[in-house]
Amino acid sequence: MRVRLVIALFFVASGLVPVCPARAVEDPAPVAPDPEFADRCGAWRALAIPPGGVPLVARPTPPHSFSSPHFVVHYASEALEDYARGVSGFAEHAYRILVDTLGHLPPPSDGAAGGDERIDVYVRTPFELGGAYGSTVPDTQVRQPYLNSYSSWIEIVDTMTVAHCGVVTAHEVYHVVQLGYDRMESLSLLEMFSTWFEDRAHDDANWHYLFLKNFFRRPDRGLFIQNYTNVPWAIFLTERYGDAIMAETLRRSADTPGPNPRGAFDAALQTTVGTTLVEEFIEFGTWNYFTSLRDDGAHYSEGAVYPAMRSQRRSDCYPFPLHVTNHPMHELAANYFFFDGDGHRGRLRIRVEPEPAATSYLTVTTFRGTARERTVTRYDPGASPDSFLVDDWEHCDSVLAVYQIDRGLPENNMVAVSARYEYESAPATPWILVLDRDGCRHPYDGEADEFSSRDGEEAPLAGALVARGETVVVTDELVSNLGACRAVFLVGGFGADGVTLSPHELATLAGYMNGGGDVYLESARLGAWVDSALAAGEPELPAFWSMFGSAFQAGEDTLNVASWVTEPAFGAFSFDYDRGEPDHRVGILLPTSSDVLARDDRGLVRATVRRVGESTRVVGTVLLGASTGRFGSTREGFVASVLALFEGSPAAQAPPARLRVVASYPNPVRDTAELTIETPNAGTASVTVYDVAGRKVSSTSARLFPGSNTVRVTTPRASGHYFVVVEAGGASAHGRFLVLR
Repeated sequence: MRVRLVIALFFVASGLVPVCPARAVEDPAPVAPDPEFADRCGAWRALAIPPGGVPLVARPTPPHSFSSPHFVVHYASEALEDYARGVSGFAEHAYRILVDTLGHLPPPSDGAAGGDERIDVYVRTPFELGGAYGSTVPDTQVRQPYLNSYSSWIEIVDTMTVAHCGVVTAHEVYHVVQLGYDRMESLSLLEMFSTWFEDRAHDDANWHYLFLKNFFRRPDRGLFIQNYTNVPWAIFLTERYGDAIMAETLRRSADTPGPNPRGAFDAALQTTVGTTLVEEFIEFGTWNYFTSLRDDGAHYSEGAVYPAMRSQRRSDCYPFPLHVTNHPMHELAANYFFFDGDGHRGRLRIRVEPEPAATSYLTVTTFRGTARERTVTRYDPGASPDSFLVDDWEHCDSVLAVYQIDRGLPENNMVAVSARYEYESAPATPWILVLDRDGCRHPYDGEADEFSSRDGEEAPLAGALVARGETVVVTDELVSNLGACRAVFLVGGFGADGVTLSPHELATLAGYMNGGGDVYLESARLGAWVDSALAAGEPELPAFWSMFGSAFQAGEDTLNVASWVTEPAFGAFSFDYDRGEPDHRVGILLPTSSDVLARDDRGLVRATVRRVGESTRVVGTVLLGASTGRFGSTREGFVASVLALFEGSPAAQAPPARLRVVASYPNPVRDTAELTIETPNAGTASVTVYDVAGRKVSSTSARLFPGSNTVRVTTPRASGHYFVVVEAGGASAHGRFLVLR
């Protein structure tokens, strides 16, 4: 059992490892193995020898020996006699379990090569063993009872403690038994079995725990390309079907001339319990998730002390885009995906793109309280992308998806997974959409009406709407059919700490507003998001924000919001902004064709409202979900006033009496000017730009709605003053702007 030589020599030289197992000492912590496939057993040296070749390690000839019924333990000096007796006792203990209890064949004798027909065990120094704890060396091909049956002998290092010596001796004795079946079998299978037997022979030692972390941390590694770390497979089979599966697997391995761990297990399972390796491998994938804090008492008997299985992706935020595994799988390997439920209404659709060059399986376990529902789907090579729905996601705790490779070429198998909400249909009655864009922080806790940094802002606002008896849909994606939607409330972060809107979503919302839809939008980072540097190359952004009739100035750390108050005409609501940490770069609004709705404690504009025809558009950098009402102000009262505003009740939002050009922004301007035009009637207008000499520079047409409109015009190349003439419905209006190049 090999460790790095420098580590073994350090313990010997420092005297930390006692040389006599008969002494009553506390067993030291096991030496940590190599991070990947640690070789702690010297069998790797001997089993690498070609059949019929000469062993790399010659049989030693120490002067002393101690005999027992099945073993002769050889040692170099009288000082090691007690140690040799201890090794002999451990070897006989392992032999009785393997042969008398588990029904394995007795290991073949080496004749008189070691002095008699008993199995020879040689106690040696760490230097002589090359840093290994123990080694099993094949000796002679005896061809009975199987073609590749070999006799063998054992080496044991002379510096181990009592507990460690017992584990290592059991490990090597099982190698001797294994070579009596098939010296040519896969080293992966042989080391798996011997590591399993350590725990079977010495249940309290638990030295195999050292290797479990390398298995549960990287389930993407193939089952039979690992040594030691794949021991959970043997534990799984014996806990599920009993110890007899081990001897039967060795018998089946001996039926084939070369390494065949997969075939041996498959034949043993079919013969013993009437199942197959693939069927058990699928079940094995589920068992492996229920370890550590996930242990449920129904799987591994010691699962509570095993490491936790590493998830390839865990999410409580939806939608998340297509995630391609960054740990490609080998044959008989897995990736784990975990989806946390979060109480949102609607259904969750999970999409899977299986490896096209593999046969694979997807096991989905849905958790609803104490109830579990499990389905298995097989994907053959060339399978198309697949998806499935979790219909009752609102009442679902979580979903576990285990993707397992059966056979695949090349052994670099990929899988891609994504998830999103999907509404079966919009509510039949008029409803309000609350669109959550805060990056999926955890839902609001609802305690004492206070906001926590781990909370999202959508739930408090949605709760205030529900408290008024409104039909509310909360989602992270725009619902495709907004036909019966009364209003859209867009909530949460935008920019670095939130989720920006896609061009498609921007276009959908713009079309909704142009069709008369009402929109309420709040985000602490609006100013940062529409910063010219962030918006570079994204023409959809300024076009979308122009619909709200406000310019945005990126905030800074010194301009955070402490409190905010609405204008008296709206109802004079007063709120404290009670986030635990300052909300950096809160944007400032600069009304151009909108009215002020709310200001902060410094008098800076934090929310505006604009009416364009039937559409009312509210935008703010204050977050209602992160605020607590003062002086009797409540969320319910505030959203009631917003809904009244959407219904057109505030007098301040009455349509203008005549056509007029209100303002140009910015002024002076370089490239594009935004003209604010008010009109009492809907219709098409011509917008013409003239220079100071009266020459027409440009002309365009625009669709106007009753109220305030924003029209963009491209400015002339030359600096100077320019005039604008707007004509619509037999009326005309004039404006001007300055161009600086």
